[in-house]
Amino acid sequence: MYFENLPRRNSEAYAQAYSNYYRDMADAGALLFGDLPFEQRFPVKVRFTPLRHPQGKGKPMIAEEVEFSYLSQFLYMDFYRGLIAGNMPRRCHNCGRYFLLNKGYDACYCNNVAPGETGKTCRKIGAHKKEARKEGKTPARLEYDKVYNRLKTRRARGKLSVDEWNAAVALALEYKDKAEAGKISDSELKEIYDKM
Repeated sequence: MYFENLPRRNSEAYAQAYSNYYRDMADAGALLFGDLPFEQRFPVKVRFTPLRHPQGKGKPMIAEEVEFSYLSQFLYMDFYRGLIAGNMPRRCHNCGRYFLLNKGYDACYCNNVAPGETGKTCRKIGAHKKEARKEGKTPARLEYDKVYNRLKTRRARGKLSVDEWNAAVALALEYKDKAEAGKISDSELKEIYDKM
């Protein structure tokens, strides 16, 4: 909520969003808990250790060693250090998995292989979906258009009779409507159409 609709994707915008979150949590805490102030503080042990750099051919380096009592403390610290550096996790608008949003880039899709695909990434699929929305066509409509053209070609070559073609087109249209209503996913629709 605080980090989704930001004007920019950088450490300053994240600091402003966190400041808004912190203020709201402090206000809510004062209402609910009275004298107990809202804070995000936890104990850690920090130690600096001299080591040999593993890839630097034995050159000396200083390593920071941090010990936490709970995993949640480590996750909070890692999250906040990411915000300070201008990086933030974001949920992919296609597959729903989280990915790291790098400083300055406002990407909505990850680079993982998209569900139901063998080689296309969510970012490529998302670009096609975005372009289809611009044209007013849903992903289901685009898949329907492909199968319709394939069926029309088969009918023109005499591989399908007029009755078979009409039945197949009606069935394809029914599946498209189900996908647009959310009863089946786009990947399920694609699998069904591939079998037609």
